[in-house]
Amino acid sequence: MHFKNFTISLFCIGLFIIAPAGLYGQQANFKLAEQFTSERMQNLTGDTFLRANWIEDEDRFWYE
Repeated sequence: MHFKNFTISLFCIGLFIIAPAGLYGQQANFKLAEQFTSERMQNLTGDTFLRANWIEDEDRFWYE
């Protein structure tokens, strides 16, 4: 019975800590989001294309 009370108390405490953050909302930060457009990310990551080549008559492959 003590575990049940502890669990309920822990849930209520968590609810009071987490819930107010959602009530106030969050402003959109378009300037920050602009840093993560696909065009800018391409410059950061480069070419990430990989081609898997199967080795004949085996269940293994190598990347090119």
